[in-house]
Amino acid sequence: MAETAAKAGEMMEVAAHEAQTVNRFGTPDLNDKGIWMTRRIREKYGHLQDRFIVGWLGGLTAKNENYFVHTKNAVALAEKVTEGLNPIPSVKVWFVLAKDPKNSEHIEDAADLYQAIAKWASDMGALRVIDLDKFTDVPKPLIQRRLGGRLLIEETMYIKTEK
Repeated sequence: MAETAAKAGEMMEVAAHEAQTVNRFGTPDLNDKGIWMTRRIREKYGHLQDRFIVGWLGGLTAKNENYFVHTKNAVALAEKVTEGLNPIPSVKVWFVLAKDPKNSEHIEDAADLYQAIAKWASDMGALRVIDLDKFTDVPKPLIQRRLGGRLLIEETMYIKTEK
């Protein structure tokens, strides 16, 4: 019975979430979101300086192969990629970040961006969307709910080269 009540509460929380408008990220958006984005990216890539990160983010706004979008409380970056001789592109997700990763409303906004990425990928005829969970604030079950299907897992084998 407690499990049923928990599920009902979860459904009500999801139903109460109003999807935010998804907009393309532009250079002026760095004024609003740049500070917290830079901090979050530096947490993952500690060797980078703020100036480099801000410059990199600003440069992404003009590239058509990128899908750099935001809502009021979240940002996402995905990129169209081709693999080897396959002419059908895939979409690689670089990040989906919430302004405050402890705020459930911000997490819901970030989850909405997965739907926008999936639509962008579908509209261009992409084969798949990869790396959904590499750098995200959205828990896997919520990603799965937003995308309406089973998430597939692919193992990657790699080596580190010496400098």
